[in-house]
Amino acid sequence: MLVQWLRANGYRKLCKGEVRNYEKKSKAISVNIVLSILLGLTIFTFYRLDWSLWASAGVILGAFGVIVILHITLKVPAKLGTYAILYLWLALGGWQLWIGDSKGLLLSHALPFLVIIGTGISFRSLRLSFHVPLFVPVALIVVLLPLLTEDPWRLAATAGARLAWLAGVSILPLAVLLVIRLARLQVVPVFQFAAEKIDNNANRVEELFRQLKKYQSDTHGKSQPEELKARLSECYASLSSEDAGRAVMAADRAFRWRAVRRFVSLIVGVLLAVWALIYILAWAAVPEPLAAEWSKEAVSMATLDLLGFQLALPVGPYVLVATMLATVACVGFLGFALTDDQYSTALWDALVNGPAEAYLLAAVAYIRLSGATSIDESVDS
Repeated sequence: MLVQWLRANGYRKLCKGEVRNYEKKSKAISVNIVLSILLGLTIFTFYRLDWSLWASAGVILGAFGVIVILHITLKVPAKLGTYAILYLWLALGGWQLWIGDSKGLLLSHALPFLVIIGTGISFRSLRLSFHVPLFVPVALIVVLLPLLTEDPWRLAATAGARLAWLAGVSILPLAVLLVIRLARLQVVPVFQFAAEKIDNNANRVEELFRQLKKYQSDTHGKSQPEELKARLSECYASLSSEDAGRAVMAADRAFRWRAVRRFVSLIVGVLLAVWALIYILAWAAVPEPLAAEWSKEAVSMATLDLLGFQLALPVGPYVLVATMLATVACVGFLGFALTDDQYSTALWDALVNGPAEAYLLAAVAYIRLSGATSIDESVDS
């Protein structure tokens, strides 16, 4: 589990001599493929067959029910059912390609993968953005008052696609400054600070154990959690400079790269969270006729059918004003992160100090336990 954690977090250099285990990654890829195929079949029924959501869900669940029944009663391998759904999806794609329905092919065979992958990235970004909760009140202060006046609505409606240019020239320079700071990060002092905080900290061991459980598989046996926690705790009883030095040497370059990646994810998460917040506030505070009057643009409605419930969402100027004010709020966040100690400390803890402590916990444990024949034996004994 330690090996998989280290590799999944970009620290392959420390355990490059270990036998690779692709079980966890292959399962994640398989789940994403299956979800994408099911979403693609659902989109196909909407686009080509005009089925309702309930009908699509019923057919898909019914197909899985048949697969389960056949597997239980006739011992038919479950993989055959999965392959049947895959071949059906491929056949539908081939048929759309044959008739020249490129739009339908993109909707049912390309869009689902983008949606599933994008959803995963968005959730990871949003989880990381929770490390800077103090930014939410600032975002409200920055955008709430302008949201209730006419000028932002008119400007957003007039700007249109130029909002993308505004986001680029306002966010990128500040983001680049922080990326440069992360790229020039001095790793040794960071890990020295992390080593001082570890010192057999039971709470941190609990947190590391929760992270490691994500990588547990059948190959790790049925070790008792308390035994594993005890073995992990023993590794930090006397944290030697040699172990810490080996961990730092193996993580020097990877740690900077991971910090930059976390920062990019954080920016995406902040943009998504603030955009959703501003859109909901605009929808709640500004009626459609007033929004149309302020923006001088008609407000169209997008209707979503959620399990039989109709939800009408205003688009047009609402989307544009949320995009513009979310850009302003994100610029404010980066400005505070560069100039205000309170926000800079919170950002640095999320990007650097916290991950350094987590890595050092895993790395020291791996170094101490890697004297066994394999890492699995060391944690299962």
